[in-house]
Amino acid sequence: MPQISDVLAQLTAEQFEDRAKHLAPVDTGYLVDHIVTDQVAPGAYKVESQAGYSGFQEFGFQHYRDGFIPGKFFFTGALNYCLAFLEQGGAAQIVRAEMVARIEPPSDD
Repeated sequence: MPQISDVLAQLTAEQFEDRAKHLAPVDTGYLVDHIVTDQVAPGAYKVESQAGYSGFQEFGFQHYRDGFIPGKFFFTGALNYCLAFLEQGGAAQIVRAEMVARIEPPSDD
C-alpha cells in the first residue's frame, strides 16, 4: 500500500498537469497534448511539456515582425494554483480522504 505522502505527491502532480493543460494556449492542441506527468521515484513526479516551443509560450519571445510576444505563463500559473491549494488546506483534505479510504469496514465474524 502506498504511503500517504506518495499519494499526495501523485495527486498534486496530476492536478498540476490538469491545470497547466487548462491554462496552456491552444492553436493546434499540440502543446496541451504534450504536457505529461511521469513518476521518477517513489513519491516523486515530474510534470513537463515536451513541445519544443513550450518555453516561448511560457515566457514570451521577440518576433521578427510583430515585436515582443508576451508569455502565457501556463506552467507558472499551474504552480501557483497548486501551491495555493496546498497552503489553503488542500493537503489536509487529500490526506483525510486517503485515511478514510484505508479504514477497513469491520468484519461480520
